Parts: sequence; C-alpha cells; structure tokens
Amino acid sequence: SPCRFKYTKLIPLFIDAALLSACRAATLGLVAFAAGDAAAKVIIQPEGFETAYLPIASSWVGNLWGMFCPPTPGDEVDLHFQEDGKNAAYVSLRFFGGAARPLSVVSGEFWLVHKSGSLIKLTNDGKVTFADAAGSVLVLNNDGTTILTSNLIVNGNISATGDITDRDATGGSTMAHFRSVYDIHTHGNAQ
Repeated sequence: SPCRFKYTKLIPLFIDAALLSACRAATLGLVAFAAGDAAAKVIIQPEGFETAYLPIASSWVGNLWGMFCPPTPGDEVDLHFQEDGKNAAYVSLRFFGGAARPLSVVSGEFWLVHKSGSLIKLTNDGKVTFADAAGSVLVLNNDGTTILTSNLIVNGNISATGDITDRDATGGSTMAHFRSVYDIHTHGNAQ
C-alpha cells in the first residue's frame, strides 16, 4: 500500500482514511493554533479537518538556538506526511497569499522583515541594512563606511584608530584639533 501507517508517540495525527481521499506526500493547510515554535494545529484543505499538534520544521535548529518564527493562526502552510503515512505529518513551509501579502523584493536579495517594521536587508549592491520600527537605521555600505541614523548611547569606552571629525566635517574641526587647542591652554597663578 502507498500509505504506511506509522504511530508517533510524540505528536500523533489521527485522521480517518475516509476523511482524506488518499494519503498524500504533501497538502495545504491553514494554521488553527500555534504552540510556540515547536507545534501547531492545522486545518487540512480543502477537507477542513483539524489535526492534532504537529511538529514545525525549521531550516536552522540546535539545542536552544536556531531560527524561531512560529506561524500565526490563518497562515497557509505546506503539510507533509512522512513516507505518505497519515500518522506522521509535519508542518513545512508557509505561503504568501491574500491574507499574507509579500513585499516586492528584487531577485537575489534577502530581506528579513518583522511585522513591527524592524528589518535586516542584504541587498544586491552588497549593503547590509538594519532598521527598527522607531526609525533607527544602520547601513554597512560595502565600501568600508557605515552610516548610523540614530541617537547613539555608548555604555563603555570608545577606541578609534582614526580621527573623529565634527558634524559633516565642516570647519575642519577634528578631535586632534580640539586636543591641540586644549593642550596649549594654561591657567595663570595655579597653585
């Protein structure tokens, strides 16, 4: 038989064979409920039957490290049945659609965008951009320069091997210039 019925003690999926027209290697479903990154209940499409908790696959996993992005109820997912067995299902990928519209990203680029608006972008020009929803932006320009658009708070020391220039380098004032002016400064009659 093409359908092998395996029982898993961890997260069983009991779907009567009559509910599915046939055991399939993969099918679509809608997430009904997610229990963190580890498991989700899925409504199988088009039949409309809800599963028990199923494990969620990830492309990067380890012991207390990896990529964590749990699905949201309503997400359309790719549901796989290991070895075509109805009792060995898992949630694989998610799909964009009417309820989850994709951004327009140029081919070859990688964008990681959170629903809050925070993002990381690796773009085809070699730049890396980090931004938060409040408007702070850090851009690594792929030319040895970095642009930070934000108020900077430093808790610790700053060490620089090059000079530090004032706002937009206007007036030629550098930290070295400030030091030379300070160094010639004296106080008369100091005791």
